[in-house]
Amino acid sequence: MWAAVLHGPGDVRLERRPVPEPGPGELLVRISACGICGSDLMDWYVAAKAPFVFGHEPVGTVAGGDAAAGALAPGTRVFVHHHAPCGRCAACRRGDDVHCSLWRQQALDPGGMAQYARVLPQAVRSDVLPLPDDVADLDGTLIEPPACAVKALRRGGFAARPRGV
Repeated sequence: MWAAVLHGPGDVRLERRPVPEPGPGELLVRISACGICGSDLMDWYVAAKAPFVFGHEPVGTVAGGDAAAGALAPGTRVFVHHHAPCGRCAACRRGDDVHCSLWRQQALDPGGMAQYARVLPQAVRSDVLPLPDDVADLDGTLIEPPACAVKALRRGGFAARPRGV
């Protein structure tokens, strides 16, 4: 398969990579669109991770994987969130999933800017979302950015009600 590999700031190369093999509880998704996050382009982030297949806001179609991985049959269009908490550790139980050790791991292998990505079990369990037919692939790549904003508002105690500042 082809993958866009970020080797450094402004240095993106198309490279051949093997198609990932899904293991138990994992899915293989054929990527059709992927957003680019600002973090993918920050020099400090790139310097710490390069070379890597960037892109963590992918939309695609389930192409295979573990049949026991859930109700996502091959051919199902999905959005895959790149971080997924375990839901069981102390951090998750108190609603602090960003401190979950699984959440910190990238749940996509190799990344969204590849023809295929392997989705790890923690994301398959909770963060692979079927897309309705009326949501275009490119629109689906925009699910994650507003979700970050909503989460920040909730953590800050903001709600749809009058509030003094």
